[in-house]
Amino acid sequence: MDKIGLISTNLAEKIADCVTENPYRVTADIISHTCGQTISHGGAWKLVQKLGERVSSEEEQQVKRMNADEIEYRILNGDGGSWIKDPYEPDTIFQLDRFHI
Repeated sequence: MDKIGLISTNLAEKIADCVTENPYRVTADIISHTCGQTISHGGAWKLVQKLGERVSSEEEQQVKRMNADEIEYRILNGDGGSWIKDPYEPDTIFQLDRFHI
């Protein structure tokens, strides 16, 4: 059985679904009363954090599989504001886009 910590993936999915609509304390009460598995609000929070870490690592792996070596120029369009000049890459070229000209 695939688990996240000591919790099955099926129960983890139920907790994640419940957390999207309820606070952690309410989620803990709902899960404890409906599933027969006692969980605290802190336990629900920790589970959601672990799920987030899993999703993040899966996304990082997907990004690494992309072939970005072919990109020669990165051009960032914007309104010229200073907030736009926080580049992801140091070689980014900034330009005003047609909408703002």
